[in-house]
Amino acid sequence: MNLRKYRSSILHIIIFVFLPLCGSVCGIEIDDAPIDNVTNSMYRLADCIKFYRSENGRAVARNFPKSLCGYFHQWVKANAFQKYRRHDITKAFCARAKEYVDSHSITPLGDINTLVIHLRLGDVVSDTSVTVTELWSRPMPFYNVSKWIGFRWNYYVRSGYFFGQIPEGIPPNIRTIHLVGNIAHASSVNVTKNLEYLNKIIDLFLSRQYNVKVEVFPKDSNNVEVVDSDFLAMMTSSHFVRTGGGFGSFVQHCNILNGYGKKYEFTDCCTASGKALAELKV
Repeated sequence: MNLRKYRSSILHIIIFVFLPLCGSVCGIEIDDAPIDNVTNSMYRLADCIKFYRSENGRAVARNFPKSLCGYFHQWVKANAFQKYRRHDITKAFCARAKEYVDSHSITPLGDINTLVIHLRLGDVVSDTSVTVTELWSRPMPFYNVSKWIGFRWNYYVRSGYFFGQIPEGIPPNIRTIHLVGNIAHASSVNVTKNLEYLNKIIDLFLSRQYNVKVEVFPKDSNNVEVVDSDFLAMMTSSHFVRTGGGFGSFVQHCNILNGYGKKYEFTDCCTASGKALAELKV
């Protein structure tokens, strides 16, 4: 899989927006999600890694053998890796991802003056009953099943409060914000709602006098080269912030564990029930 060739040749819809003149690694955890949510016919990298011991995870690896997921599962099989502690699986996968980077020509996303933010978009924005204004005002749980309401992984969409903290928590040399996301994730078709949410994020950073680069468009979630290429490019960036979802979590874990960047932590304001998300460690 020639990721360098792929990234240089694909026609990305990239928008550059510039502000006018007026204007203990030891503590890293993987978020748990219900096993029923794993769809083995889709290339879901985070689910494949988290549930590598389950039939769901193995099925994804079989369906996509030339992916990062398949690469990791081959290593698991060859090394009889049977541990299932969170730290063990995170470190093992991130080590394999670094091996892949070291043996291939991977171009990091952005430079030392750029902050890369992965946005979890798609179904978690479009398929909710609440408005974008409500999502922007406070985080809402996506799976409205009573037993999942209080689980931190269930809060995928970050509010304006979360993004508003970022300028105060990053180095002053960072002047460009690079937003990456997939507005068609999980077969989302409501592009308008996703774009409305995205524009709120763009406007916030423009108002803080940042240059904003947007790489957000409909992507085929089953295109292994697209998914793996995005993962590795973000993983090797100098500055990275995740929002919700397992994909961004793994990017952050591997970015830190492999020594490419530092850990940035921002809390969201509150859940629908008023419980501080800081307690949920977003």
